[in-house]
Amino acid sequence: MLATWIEGRAIIHALMSRPASKAGSRKAESAAIVNQVLPHSQKALLTVRDENGEDLGVTVSLEGAEWETGADTQWPRFVAATFANGSRYVFGERASGGS
Repeated sequence: MLATWIEGRAIIHALMSRPASKAGSRKAESAAIVNQVLPHSQKALLTVRDENGEDLGVTVSLEGAEWETGADTQWPRFVAATFANGSRYVFGERASGGS
């Protein structure tokens, strides 16, 4: 589905979240734009904006993910990849007015 969206020139956003790593620490979340999907290697190439406002290229492996699809008020349609370590990547087109 991601590759199809990219081929159709849709702007796909990604929200990546990781569970807290230590007791009392907060889970980490970051937003990204999907630039390319490599279906044969199960990787996605993303652009992430760091804390200094710089855009960084990041490659994420989607191998071993459990996938789900859906829709809600923030994501009119999305696919989500959840990993055994608790990390979750949600990919989709943002609703109008979303950032």
